[in-house]
Amino acid sequence: MHIYIATIGKNIVPVTKAVNALPGVDTTYLIYSEKFAAEKDEACKLLEALGIEVRCIEASGFDFNAVMNAIYKAYSETHEKGARYSINITGGTNLMAAAACITAYYIKADVYYVQNDETKSIAELVNHIPIPRVPDAETLKDKDKDILLFIFDRNRDGNDVSNVEIAREFNLDKQNAGYHVDILKKFGLVEDRVDNDQNYRGNDDGKKRDSRKNRLVITSEGKFIATWIRDYSRISNNYLNIILRFIDVNPQFIIVA
Repeated sequence: MHIYIATIGKNIVPVTKAVNALPGVDTTYLIYSEKFAAEKDEACKLLEALGIEVRCIEASGFDFNAVMNAIYKAYSETHEKGARYSINITGGTNLMAAAACITAYYIKADVYYVQNDETKSIAELVNHIPIPRVPDAETLKDKDKDILLFIFDRNRDGNDVSNVEIAREFNLDKQNAGYHVDILKKFGLVEDRVDNDQNYRGNDDGKKRDSRKNRLVITSEGKFIATWIRDYSRISNNYLNIILRFIDVNPQFIIVA
């Protein structure tokens, strides 16, 4: 199921052009302000003529939270059906575009901007805008979260972290500690970093070994998730049930972040 979300402004041509360029659109959500209600109605007729279901949500073009909530409403109505999402940010205000991009980050939507150039084909006009992906943190177990926070705190204090330290801190065997670290690596929350400033040195048996330190370093995505776990864990008993719950409960954090 492909859900297409578009912000509406004075020119509705980008809305229909993007639909023609994006494959398999099933349902379209039009996010519009009162000022462009007539344009919304016109776009609705054009899309319905193409056999596409259209749903409309009103949101002020100058209310950041209202735009985010409108897009989240579209998501909440459809995500259980395994939908994928595309957001066209060409129409409406710059604030609407900014809110759409931030929301796209959390719902894992593709973002598009349609150029106004009559010399180019539709495929050339519809430009995909890369948006970072938030890790699927809802699948992290409590132990994974605890270890992530441990690495976060150690790195923040300028200390190295190794699997051995994690095993010692959480009373785990080496294999189990490595298992949890591998999960964090899989989600891109931590990564290995080799410290090259140490030389080879001899063992007791006279053989030399590579003494470069292999340390775990939290990534930017990991810092975000760790901060969110710590600062907003009281929002819900299952505070990482899904990160979008955070948007719904406390969207102002995203604005300051």
